[in-house]
Amino acid sequence: RAEEDSNLLKLAVARMASTNAFAKPYFFCHGGPGTSSIRSTLAQFLRDFTATHDVFLLDQRGINFSQPDLSARVGETMDETQYRVARLQDADLSAINTLESSHDLDDIAQALSLSNVTLHGHSYGSLLAQTLMRRQPGWLEAAILDGVVAPSIPFLEGGGPVRYNAYQTLFSD
Repeated sequence: RAEEDSNLLKLAVARMASTNAFAKPYFFCHGGPGTSSIRSTLAQFLRDFTATHDVFLLDQRGINFSQPDLSARVGETMDETQYRVARLQDADLSAINTLESSHDLDDIAQALSLSNVTLHGHSYGSLLAQTLMRRQPGWLEAAILDGVVAPSIPFLEGGGPVRYNAYQTLFSD
C-alpha cells in the first residue's frame, strides 16, 4: 500500500443494486477466512436488503475473485496447484492480512464515493469489522457483527494444530 513499486492487488466487489433512490450502502464481508462473499449462499439472503440498501459483496485479499487468489480449489490437480502457486512468486503474501484488508475497505468506500455505510462482518468478517472500527473511519455509520470472532482469541494462529489434534483424537484407535 505504501510502496509505489509493490505489486498491485485486485479486489473484487460485486454490487447488488437497490431500486430505492435513497438506498444506503451495505458492505458484506464473509468469514473463513477464505470464503468468497460474492459466491456465498448468504448473498441470496442479502437480496432482501436491496429494498433499502445497495449491497456490496467484497472478496478480501487472496480470496476467490480478488487477485492473487489463494483459495483452495476442489478437484485441482497437483500440476494445476503448482502452476497457480508458481505464479504467486512475485506477490507479497505478507500483505494479505486483516489490518491491510481493513484499509482496503477504506479504499473501496473512497473509490466508490460512499458514506454512511453499514458494514456486516460474518464470522472472520466480524474480526475484520472490529479491526476497521478501531480506526473509526468517517464513512462508516454502523456495523453488524455476526458470529463474532473476538480479537483476543488466537483465531488463526492455532487453527491448524488445534484442528490436527482434534482429528487425531477423533480418529485414533
